[in-house]
Amino acid sequence: MKNTSLSPRKLIITIWATTLILSVAETSNAGGPWVLGKGQSNLSLGFSRKVGKERWSQFHLDPNYTPKNLNDDVDSFALVTPKANTTVDGKFHDFRYYYFQGSIGITKNLEFDWTLNWLEGREAQTKDPKTGKLHTSTDESGNTDTFAVWELNSGFTDPWLALKYQFKHGAWPMAVELNSRFPDLYQQPGDAYTRYNYQYLLYTYNDVDHDTSYTLRDTIVEAGSEWRGLNGRDIAFMLHTGHSFFENGALYLQGFLGYNWRRSLQFQRTAYSDQVMIGINGGYNVKINEHINLLPKFWVDYIGGIGNGGQPTLGDRFYSPYKNNNFNNSKTLRGYLNMDVILDNRLDVQAGVGKWLWGRGAVKYTEMFVQLSYFLERNCK
Repeated sequence: MKNTSLSPRKLIITIWATTLILSVAETSNAGGPWVLGKGQSNLSLGFSRKVGKERWSQFHLDPNYTPKNLNDDVDSFALVTPKANTTVDGKFHDFRYYYFQGSIGITKNLEFDWTLNWLEGREAQTKDPKTGKLHTSTDESGNTDTFAVWELNSGFTDPWLALKYQFKHGAWPMAVELNSRFPDLYQQPGDAYTRYNYQYLLYTYNDVDHDTSYTLRDTIVEAGSEWRGLNGRDIAFMLHTGHSFFENGALYLQGFLGYNWRRSLQFQRTAYSDQVMIGINGGYNVKINEHINLLPKFWVDYIGGIGNGGQPTLGDRFYSPYKNNNFNNSKTLRGYLNMDVILDNRLDVQAGVGKWLWGRGAVKYTEMFVQLSYFLERNCK
């Protein structure tokens, strides 16, 4: 891609200018148990930034504070702030997503959705991946200290595809959804997780003046593309319902239940405990005039591993000698608040902020996002 004149990030922006779990916002024309009608569609372009400064770390200690058998599950958790010399400006994760989403009503009661994500990822690293040595600095007094630097990685990360079918209308509509996450845009060949890519250089230098030559060898080490995603595949089954209140339906509430199934393969390269999902969201539509509406909204969800993961393999991205460890069986409770400004029921400009409120084996993130959505409709028989 570096050989093209237009980067993928700029390409996505160009597509939007001429015409996005990663957005938490529902569109202004559909969402939850409601699906778009045949010939209707929504296109969205957004930016999201997630920052991590703390994590709910796991501990594998018995009552005598000694390590337990490696096959034992996690014993306890605590919210931990990493040491200052292992972070950059107090942060160890700084992930910036550019995403393109779409929803299309392909036939009566059936909607197709997609999310395409581009990540600029920053993760604090204390060692040089090429030499394995710590990053160090020495002050005027001769004291040596270690520090962290950002490891950068840009490119596509996990995309999602989904089908949603609304089987019940009326006051309490209901819909079922089938969605799947794919690693195909960043996963590399092979069975094991690839954290770094190595390029070995060998070239000969000819010194004409001294009638001699010598061979130079070097190695370039870069973070691999699998750094950017979970790897592997999963499929989620979800049930949506909702209700609008008052005569004009200005207040709405939606809820969902779901189960995320992760395929059990010999070489996982990913977190593989299945998950349960439950959430509720809602909003209130405030009419400013004939052209402008304000829609303050909230979102709360719980996503949690059910502890059916086995012993991680060496090919697992989140490898640990313990089963159901860390992200492989993480649990999170998240909350979001955002505001939509809707123009002529077609253009939706929204911004919001979210926080990971509680977790187990997960990073405590703070997230902000902005998004533009546009509603399209064409006549279909």
